[in-house]
Amino acid sequence: RREMLAEAVVVMRRLWSGRNVNHRGTHYRVSEAQLFTVPEQPPPVYISAFRSRSAALAGQIGDGMISVLPDRALIDAFRDSGGEGKIVQGGSKVCYGTDEAQARHTAHRVWGNAWLPGELGQTLPLPRHFEQATGLVTEDAVGQHAVCGDNVARHVERLRAFANAGYDETYVSQIGPTSEEFFRFYAERVLPEFG
Repeated sequence: RREMLAEAVVVMRRLWSGRNVNHRGTHYRVSEAQLFTVPEQPPPVYISAFRSRSAALAGQIGDGMISVLPDRALIDAFRDSGGEGKIVQGGSKVCYGTDEAQARHTAHRVWGNAWLPGELGQTLPLPRHFEQATGLVTEDAVGQHAVCGDNVARHVERLRAFANAGYDETYVSQIGPTSEEFFRFYAERVLPEFG
């Protein structure tokens, strides 16, 4: 998969030039492809990393790295492999709600596949396989991985973990229908904790 990704990034960047692209690689063949509407600046390619080998690849071929794990070792592997001076982004999913059990239920129902065990989330080929495998994920497991509810300290702790690990930016995704309440909660109660 890493080889496929590295080759795909090469092809994408060549296409963003607006020139005619021919590519015959190990994993992809592109014949007479051309984008006629190209961006003024090529979009940055941020590579997702869950392990040090992926982080190293991100440092070699990416314009940045993104991970959902607040792990300093990933950042070190990224920086040591060519990622010095590039952006490192963290991503965290939460489910804000005033009833923690209901928030956990919502997170499980809407996004339970995010916490599949092992490497299932990276290897399943079809949406129906994800739906089937989500049965392996319990609501309690979701609650261990995603901050659910309205406990300010838990939300702050999650963001601090990314900051303490050395991430440059952290993005928080709200799971479920209470987006307006989530934004208000973060604006009024969580983000002020960071000055």
